[in-house]
Amino acid sequence: MSEQIEARPETSHRDLKQVFRGLHLAKIVLTGPASEKHTQHHGISLGGAPLTYLPGDALGVHPSNDPALVDRILTALRFTGDERVASPRGDVSLREAISHCYALAAPSRKLLELMVQRGASELAPLLEPANTHQFKAFVSGPDARDILDVLESHPDVTIEPAEVVA
Repeated sequence: MSEQIEARPETSHRDLKQVFRGLHLAKIVLTGPASEKHTQHHGISLGGAPLTYLPGDALGVHPSNDPALVDRILTALRFTGDERVASPRGDVSLREAISHCYALAAPSRKLLELMVQRGASELAPLLEPANTHQFKAFVSGPDARDILDVLESHPDVTIEPAEVVA
């Protein structure tokens, strides 16, 4: 795992924001499967960053998706990316929304339900209550499928821009 992230360390003892792009090097789950909490440790490379980061400082992370992946998803959906959609950032272009507001890795249950409703009937068994294990393997197992896989596997399914971000 090595993805580029933008981090903004903000210190509590001074009014200063320092912005840099760093690499997300590690994600380690710290809590056990029976825990009520889900806590992760993230390793972020500060190498070469022109900043001062002291223990106790806060670190804000503002992730973005790979522009090439965004382009491929827009192509699979047959959109330009200029379509306007509601997002956590307000009314923005679909490209802006899927670039900066949504994770594009695992397809959601909602997306799979929509795909089934629109004709991707082979996905229906994954949504049955008895197949929870298969659904989890499909979205997060060693052979997990991502959103792009699902869209490219079903080119005849039509989804509206607002449904992509719903």
